[in-house]
Amino acid sequence: MTANRQRISHGSGDFLAGGGEMAKLVGEVDWSKTSLGPIDRWPQSLRTTVSLCLASNFPINIIWGPDHLQIYNDGYRIVCGAAHPTALGEAYTKTWASAWPAIGQPPAAGS
Repeated sequence: MTANRQRISHGSGDFLAGGGEMAKLVGEVDWSKTSLGPIDRWPQSLRTTVSLCLASNFPINIIWGPDHLQIYNDGYRIVCGAAHPTALGEAYTKTWASAWPAIGQPPAAGS
């Protein structure tokens, strides 16, 4: 996952300020290599949602976009266990694939 990380200017990522370890990690992911696109082009709705998530002490995992990519906070990092930090920016369906036989397949993208 290290190859998929980069330093970004927080000029476009001010919504990450004060969000703990996960804010730093969200800012280091090269989101341009994902379906969400570069972080400086994220819609305001995603920026606001991520900002609220990162500021919360309650474990929160945001699943966003057609690929169901994950962005989570410090509290949810604990839930991820060994899947962290790979789960950040990874499809929810991939990270938690072992659960699908028990809970059923997730809806297809666009459903």
